[in-house]
Order: sequence, then structure tokens, then C-alpha cells
Amino acid sequence: MKILRFFVVALCLGVCVSFKPADGGLNCLGFHEGEFTYKSPDGTVKVVIEGNHHTEFHHKGKHTIESTIEWLSDCEYKATLIKTNLPDFPFKPGVNLFVRVYKVDGKKYFYKSTLNGETFDGVLTKVK
Repeated sequence: MKILRFFVVALCLGVCVSFKPADGGLNCLGFHEGEFTYKSPDGTVKVVIEGNHHTEFHHKGKHTIESTIEWLSDCEYKATLIKTNLPDFPFKPGVNLFVRVYKVDGKKYFYKSTLNGETFDGVLTKVK
């Protein structure tokens, strides 16, 4: 009986460990779709993520940045710039931005993004 009990406990532990998310237990599913905001020097930026499409609305929607998203894990994606009409934007279509969420606090998603070897921290707040 002790051997059977040990076997059941060991099996349960093995199953639980094997299904642990690769992102350290973070639940980023709320980050895969929705409307978010972040603060920039020019004001609040609205971000909409729908499927594999990411759009940022700057200057109250007057300017946009559009990218495709490839999810690399539950909490990581690669965004590839498609087009923008943001004045003096320094990047051209085809450039890749890598984003990794490292903390979720309610509706706030804390992330690190890497572009051309430089890493930046940011926070997106889910509004819808």
C-alpha cells in the first residue's frame, strides 16, 4: 500500500511539474488580445492587439505604428514592423522588436523589449 501511495504521489508531482508554464508560472493570456495603454513623452499611447496584429495609436490616433506578432511563448513575442506614419520614426518596415513579459500585476504587464541590441523596460495597462 505504501508503494502504491508513493507511486501515485510521484506520478502527480511529475504531471504537475511537466505542465508548469515555461514562463515561470506567469499567466500572460490576457496579454494576447485587447486594448492597452502606455505613457510616452508625447502623451498616452493606445495599443490594440488582435490575433497576430499589433497597432499603436499615437497623438490621439493621428499617427499609427502597425506590426505583426509571432508568439514565441505565452509571455514572449516578436513584432515585425509593417508600416507607420509617425513623423521622424527611426525604424523601417521589417525591423523586429522582441518583447518578454516578466511580471503581471492585475491589469499591468511589465515587459522588457529589445530592438537592435538595446533593451528597454515598459508597462502596458489593459483597459479592454
